[in-house]
Amino acid sequence: MTTLFYLIIYDLPDNKAANKRRTRLHKMLSGYGKWTQYSVFECFLTAVQFATLQTKIEKLVKPEEDSVRLYILDAP
Repeated sequence: MTTLFYLIIYDLPDNKAANKRRTRLHKMLSGYGKWTQYSVFECFLTAVQFATLQTKIEKLVKPEEDSVRLYILDAP
């Protein structure tokens, strides 16, 4: 199964509710990849893992307040 390299970067506002989301997001991403810098994760994921992660992120973040960027840095 092919894995691709993903760079995941997030930025959430500084308030109590967002801090809880940030902690949950960080903990969740830790299960998928390596924490390299503040709010940055590097992940090697299969298509299924990426789809699962994307769904989890969408359920967790508030798009009107939070910014999460997912970059594919590898080609199949």
